[in-house]
Amino acid sequence: METRKRILIVLLLVAFLPVPFASTLFHPLVFAQPTNTFYYQGTPTSVAPATIGAAYVTCPAGMVATGGGDDTSFISSTLFVASSEPTSNPPTGWGVVAYNPTVVAVKLYAAVVCSSTTTSAYAGTVVSVAPGTIGIADVACPAGMDATGGGEGDSSAPDTAATSDSFPTPIPFSQGETPTGWRAIAYNPATVSMNLEAFVVCSSSLTTSAYEGAVVSVAASHFSFPFVIGKGYASVACPAGMVATGGGDGTSEPPSLALFNSYPGPSVVVGGTPTGWEADAYNPNSVALNLVAFVVCSPTSSTTSTTSTTSSTSSTSSTSTVSLSGLGGAISGIYSSTSTLGFEETANVYDNSGAGYMIGPRSLTEVVFLFTDATEVNQATGELLFSPDYSNAVVVGGRAANPTTAFYENNGFAPLTAQLSGGNLLFFQGSSQVYMVSLASLSATNDYFVAEAFMDGTDTVVVLWGINAPGTLASGVYFHTQVFPNPSNFPASAYIIHWQGTTPNVPLPTDTYTIVYHT
Repeated sequence: METRKRILIVLLLVAFLPVPFASTLFHPLVFAQPTNTFYYQGTPTSVAPATIGAAYVTCPAGMVATGGGDDTSFISSTLFVASSEPTSNPPTGWGVVAYNPTVVAVKLYAAVVCSSTTTSAYAGTVVSVAPGTIGIADVACPAGMDATGGGEGDSSAPDTAATSDSFPTPIPFSQGETPTGWRAIAYNPATVSMNLEAFVVCSSSLTTSAYEGAVVSVAASHFSFPFVIGKGYASVACPAGMVATGGGDGTSEPPSLALFNSYPGPSVVVGGTPTGWEADAYNPNSVALNLVAFVVCSPTSSTTSTTSTTSSTSSTSSTSTVSLSGLGGAISGIYSSTSTLGFEETANVYDNSGAGYMIGPRSLTEVVFLFTDATEVNQATGELLFSPDYSNAVVVGGRAANPTTAFYENNGFAPLTAQLSGGNLLFFQGSSQVYMVSLASLSATNDYFVAEAFMDGTDTVVVLWGINAPGTLASGVYFHTQVFPNPSNFPASAYIIHWQGTTPNVPLPTDTYTIVYHT
């Protein structure tokens, strides 16, 4: 799955927990013009909450890796990347190891850029990083070789690194300069020292240049309600006539960010030719920090783009219209459509955690954005903009948290609306009241949520929201475990569902979910 990410996102997390990792990556020591470069993504690994996971990808036969990184299906999540490195000698693939500190499982993908050339990979000197400190590791290509990509690894056990920087050298860096090495910077959140090393992929026949993108400010995190977690998205493009062979990110200042996505771009499909690089990072600090993306590029005179042979397509390659046949039919249609699917989030931890359950099942192209993103949402009205970036959308959050939900309710698109009356919330279908909930009855284990589908022109919109924050999170759990696997059980266009749980603020699949109204 190819995912384009952007913006500040939030999620309920604890930053840099001293959790045990266990590295499963092979650490190569030595591995040496692409005529073509292509982006590939491996089979996803589901990383359970509070555990580590490893993901791998292998280049097609006859091709070698020039660079790589990682990607996740869950933009609302924060994965702490411990290792991202070539996996064999010579480098014919890429592997990543990451820790998931969130409350939901996250799909982790390894990403690799492959070419029909020859490359060599080198590991630098291992650097010991004391607990609670930041370590820096470097590695250089042999004389006469250019760097095409690179990465980092934590060779200690437990594997505890939280990578903040992974970028080409030399330093100081100049735009368009020939990269001859790689630097990795990581924070050690554990109580014991860790081993950090940098990796670089080099070529003696390929000419490369490195470029730095615009600086992006990543907002600070706040670990009191509403638990805002600062995240940022940075990107950089190769100059015209060049293709990407690798890339990374940098924060350029202490204290550090935590990198959780680093992948070829922009929005390149599997099997396509990347022309840039994108990076996502989490800011666990109480002050804003800067994030930049780096890309290593090669001229097309030696790297010629070709058409992808994969079945994946871009967002404009198929029609956007999905036949609306109830909530279940709408979800089946938009999740199987090859058109890029949009996911809109809010700035609320529960909303975005719920959204993660909805993003996870999507196996084709998607774009995840915040309602404040003017390129995806009309900021004057709240209406979704759709084309050209995406067709059809899943919207999360009620009208108080999400102006898009308010727009669709105010303008007659949404099948159900709600309004306060004294101590009650009244639900309406058109002008008829169909259900009422006493707000006094709600608690951290008792809430209601709405799941509905409707059309905006030729685009399908699915909206899920809860009365209180745990209700929205419950809607995500219910979507993931009931609606998506069993669409035929949901022929109506809108549902009001009662959630009764056992753990405060943590909806579980085993909780009681009761449909109290549908239309």
